[in-house]
Amino acid sequence: MNSITFRSDHIRMIMEGRKTQTRRNWKDQYAKRMRPGTLLAVKNSRFSKEIYCKIKLIDVHQERLGDISKEDASKEGCYSIDEYQNVWEEINGMGSWKLDTFVSVVTFEVDSDSKIFLF
Repeated sequence: MNSITFRSDHIRMIMEGRKTQTRRNWKDQYAKRMRPGTLLAVKNSRFSKEIYCKIKLIDVHQERLGDISKEDASKEGCYSIDEYQNVWEEINGMGSWKLDTFVSVVTFEVDSDSKIFLF
């Protein structure tokens, strides 16, 4: 099974239902494999054997990073676009927030059949 990594605080938000979307700067080859219905194991590091839950992809599409709406920032687990911009730069590096960068927008839900491990 393919996996996707999130920070520990984001895993907690996913498991609480407060984070249902993520933006990724995926290479085209990887992004093309991500389709609605795909199940991904949620981990906090790439080589970890620990799986916190599984998510089911609902929608995957491309958009410019600068096109994020307040509603989308909320789905990302943030209170505002400014907060999301700060989180993006914490993860991807200072200066990585470029409005014209195309990213994969992934909307998901926790798979109800997966076992969830609590922190």
